[in-house]
Amino acid sequence: MNGAPPLLAVASFSFGAALLFTPIVRVLARSTGYIDHPDARKPHPTPTPLLGGVAVAAAMIAGPLLAGLFAGAAIPAAPLGVLVGGAL
Repeated sequence: MNGAPPLLAVASFSFGAALLFTPIVRVLARSTGYIDHPDARKPHPTPTPLLGGVAVAAAMIAGPLLAGLFAGAAIPAAPLGVLVGGAL
């Protein structure tokens, strides 16, 4: 990724991490019982695993770390307010 903007490298690694983490978190949700069951008020016809946000958050953390490690992209740390807001 030489010459590419650093955020493009982060986006690529974050996308790859999300592809990796999503099935892992799905299996974890099913094995621990974090499942949303169908109901008359819910649009999904089959039980749906929860915890998808965990996979997204892990990918957002892993993306800059992997980009810095493998692509040499220097990304400044986010301000504390952004980190706290994202955690909430």
